[in-house]
Order: sequence, then C-alpha cells, then structure tokens
Amino acid sequence: MTGQSFHSCAARKMSPHVAILMCTYNGQAFLDAQLQSIAHQTHSNWSLWISDDGSSDQTIALIKAFSQQIGEHRVHLLDGPKMGFAQNFISLLGRAQIEADFVAFADQDDLWLNNKLAQALYHLESYDAQATLYVGPTIYIDEQNQYLGDSIIFTKQPSFANALVQSIGGGNTMVLNHKALALVRSHLPTTLVISHDWWLYQITTALGAAVIYDPVATVQYRQHQDNLMGMNTSLAQKWRRIKMLWAGNYSKWNEANIQVLRPLRVTMRPGNEAVFDLFVFARKQGVIGRIVGMLKAGVYRQTLLGNLGLWFAIVTKRI
Repeated sequence: MTGQSFHSCAARKMSPHVAILMCTYNGQAFLDAQLQSIAHQTHSNWSLWISDDGSSDQTIALIKAFSQQIGEHRVHLLDGPKMGFAQNFISLLGRAQIEADFVAFADQDDLWLNNKLAQALYHLESYDAQATLYVGPTIYIDEQNQYLGDSIIFTKQPSFANALVQSIGGGNTMVLNHKALALVRSHLPTTLVISHDWWLYQITTALGAAVIYDPVATVQYRQHQDNLMGMNTSLAQKWRRIKMLWAGNYSKWNEANIQVLRPLRVTMRPGNEAVFDLFVFARKQGVIGRIVGMLKAGVYRQTLLGNLGLWFAIVTKRI
C-alpha cells in the first residue's frame, strides 16, 4: 500500500487515504451489511484492515467474498491477539504496515451512512498540522435496521478532565489524523485497556491533541443482545448503569485507566499532570478529601444527569 496515496501533500488533500480498522469475532449476522455500507462511502480512497479474533462462524467467508467484490488489494485480513475487543483494536493501531493519512474505526455490526468518512475528513481538513481525534454521536437501530433513537449530543468542551471520568463517543465514530496516529503509536499501552475508545479520548487529551466533537451522526449503532454497553437513553438503561456503578464497576474501570495513563504522566500536556495527580490522590481519600480533591481536579461529565452520577460516585467512594 505504501506509496499509492502518499506522493505529495497536494495528492493527500485531493484524495486522502483512510485506513479503516475493524475487529471481528463471530460476526456473521450483521457483518455483510456493514461491509456494504463501507463499500458505498462517498469518499472512496480507503483500505480495510480486519483483525479477526478466531471466528468459528461464516465471518471469514464473508470477508473473503467482500475482498473479491471490492478488490483484494483493499482488504487485509489479519489474526487478532484473542484478548478481547479493546486489545484487538489496539493491536491494529500498532501494526506498522498500516499507513494512511487518516485512520477510522469500524465495528462489525453497525451501518455507516454514505457520508461517514467524508464528514469526518471535512472537519479534520484544517487540522493537518496538529494531532487530532474526531468523534461524534450515533443513531441507534435494532436488529432489523429500525430506528430506535439518537445518542445524546454533548456540548461541553472536550478535555482531559472530562476524559478521566467519561468517554464522549464510541470508537465506531472515531477518526485519527496522521499526526494523532503517530502520537498514539508512540504511547501504546503495556497493560490491559478497558475500552479502546475511552483510552483514545484519554491519551489524546492527556498529550495535548485536539479533539473535534461533531454533533452530526453518521453511524447507525446496532443494538442487540451481545452489545457490551449499548444505548443509554431509557430509564431502564440508565438504571442498569447505576447498578453497575453501585457494584463497583466504574471504580475498577478508573483504576485500570490510571494504570494505563501512569507511564504517560511525564509527557502529559502542562497542567494535565496536576489534574491526573489530584484525581488519583482524591480517589483514595475520605469523603471530604475526595470532594475537595475532585473539585480541584475539575473533573466533569457532559450532562447534568451525568454529573449527578459522577458526584454520587465520588461521595460513595465508587469513583
């Protein structure tokens, strides 16, 4: 692939190359529909890199059929590390043979609107000189492609103080420009990551990259029984997450995130290391110390309800 779309800055601006990273595991139910939605992108200069984690259904056959349809030079099938979806995506990020102007992430069971890539590249165009992460909301659909609703549109500024306690977008919406890809590759985690999208939001903001939050949704996020998290709009779904918080899941996730971020402390953007230190210290203090420490750290979530949940976690030591 190297050389076919990197001859000059002018060529990149005319038709930048996007490497689409997809992880699969027994995804035969919805995979072909997702692949066809990628094939119909208005921005056509892309390659697809699929890391399969040991599928035993028809996933591989579907990928090979798609490769023959779209061109075998555009589809690359790789063996995944078999350590879960997050580590699979991170393994793709670390593959040096994947070279591109932009990197987009794709789940095996979603549907992309035709302008998914074009929309992201339009917003990223003016950020060529700065490492930048693009992210946005999604449209919820069911197993029959029926509309279920829209994810919440966030309006507060993305930041490291926000990233410590919340991810503002799914990996299925994320696109990295070439500088952000280089930044991420130079700081790949050495410990297990809870969620690759949350990690990407944390590492990019920690190291001073720009984050673009686009309120226009271009991904149809499929909801089905195998979703690890899924939509969070109904009272039942919100109650499910409250129960997870009460059970200590959120605290365990934060502890894992801290272990991943700790080696980056010395390279964090000035000011972020202080936010990180306050967050880490405050989590282990008594209730007054936690409240004061988190206030000094300035952590926040994007919505009123989210912040109420955050402060409930802080007061009850489930942060």
